[in-house]
Amino acid sequence: MMKKFYVNHRLLKYKLNFFDYSKLSNNHYFSRKKNLLLLNYYWNISSNLEQTIKFSKKLSGPSWFKILENLNLLELIFKKYNTGDKQEIWKAVNNKRCQECDTFIDPSKTFCSNKCSNLAKTKNLNFNKNLSLKLKKFHSKQSKEQKEKIRKKISNSVKLFNNKLSKSEKSEKYSNKNLNLTAYENLQTRFPDLNLLFNKEYFYKNKFLPVSCKICSFSWEITKTTALARTECKKCYPSKKHKTQSLIYRYVNSLVSAKENVKNVISNELDIYCKKKNFAIEYNGLLPHSFGFSKISYYNNLQIDSTYHLRKTEEAESKNIQLFHIFENEFIDKNKRQIWFSVINSKLGLSEIIYARKCSVQEIHSSSAREFCSKNHLQGSCNSSIRIGLFYNKELVSVMTFRKHKKYSWEIARFCSKLNLTVTGGASKLLKFFERKYNPESIISYANRRWSRGDLYEKLEFEFIQNTNPNYFYFRPNENILFSREQFQKHKLKNKLESFDPELTETQNMFNSGFRKIYDSGNKKYVKRYHI
Repeated sequence: MMKKFYVNHRLLKYKLNFFDYSKLSNNHYFSRKKNLLLLNYYWNISSNLEQTIKFSKKLSGPSWFKILENLNLLELIFKKYNTGDKQEIWKAVNNKRCQECDTFIDPSKTFCSNKCSNLAKTKNLNFNKNLSLKLKKFHSKQSKEQKEKIRKKISNSVKLFNNKLSKSEKSEKYSNKNLNLTAYENLQTRFPDLNLLFNKEYFYKNKFLPVSCKICSFSWEITKTTALARTECKKCYPSKKHKTQSLIYRYVNSLVSAKENVKNVISNELDIYCKKKNFAIEYNGLLPHSFGFSKISYYNNLQIDSTYHLRKTEEAESKNIQLFHIFENEFIDKNKRQIWFSVINSKLGLSEIIYARKCSVQEIHSSSAREFCSKNHLQGSCNSSIRIGLFYNKELVSVMTFRKHKKYSWEIARFCSKLNLTVTGGASKLLKFFERKYNPESIISYANRRWSRGDLYEKLEFEFIQNTNPNYFYFRPNENILFSREQFQKHKLKNKLESFDPELTETQNMFNSGFRKIYDSGNKKYVKRYHI
């Protein structure tokens, strides 16, 4: 027989069959042994194990087992649940499940682990909003120097770690691994306004996680300890300005007031912007602005966007801004660098001016035209059948060349003037000389939209026909030499490439042979017709 205990009559005023269990947890007897008396009384009256367990669920875990042990009920419970593990019994009796993974959990908890807790938080919109606001406030208070220190720490830690890795470990690190990185999926919701995408490509030894920018697809690595330190894309918001870009900026700013890395003029950032003269400059590195295979993930980009430079040019033109696109190879070449400085001076109205009426016109030899164009034209020289020069004090100051065209009778192949010199009326005088001597039926010409808006052809009474699609060029990394597409047409690749697959496209064959592809902004097509 079970030992009888004294029962508090204040509790017995409630009928046990209709007992309000909230009274048990809220009652001041909860912290005393009166609960044991109540359970003992209920067990002796009902002899119902399930109801007794249900009646005792309001007590805390450890004391719950002590009470049942005092009532000599543990053996019955072990037989009922076929286990001697008290924790499993406790979870099963309470039948409380995790809200995320639906596993049995301790009734005092809401989630089985921090992992599920973080997942639930990421689904809470209010939590995400409040967290993003806190992060914004934190990063807004940091100075540029503090951000730079954090970035240096990150880069140094990555370099030190990579230097310690062997070749096999490096290959393992940069191999693709499909892992479930639930903890880092939370970071996606922590930065809703920062345009970051936390990838699950690989996660090496719980150390590095790849992150990419939603805007430009640039990728870099973060670690657990530095996950919140770098919240801006390195490409969209570079910590260090490009040396060449800074050189161009300093040159322009020495001539007229200009700003660098301007963001609020067009949707994309402008590298250099001169508001007074309504013109801007984009410095386009060959690797970052091209497409093809690369061992470096940053440059390994096969999703070709042929209109990127064109869209930027058109958006600038819609706001009456002339945008120059300077390619990296053009600025490495010292001769073309001087040509670009001359183009900029002409745009700013700082070139020396002479008048065509003081100049004489005559046809020149092909060698003279070739030498002059290679020194003064960004595209260099080209084959032409007619070459006309403008002379000032017996010095060649401007050249216009012509060649036959399939559809139209003639094409203006090249026109340029001497560096840092503007010949007012020079193009008109050269064209009239050609018209009088050769009596053309029609002339076609193209204005390269990387540095021209076609204003010259409108003055020469040419008719605008259309804007052409962007041209593309091929180059090998680290060579900085652009090859025109005509040199690598598919029917010519068999004799030019070591490995050629006729079933693949021209671009695929070029990529497989180590070439990369870069696009310009296209051309403006102009035509002048005679004898209509």
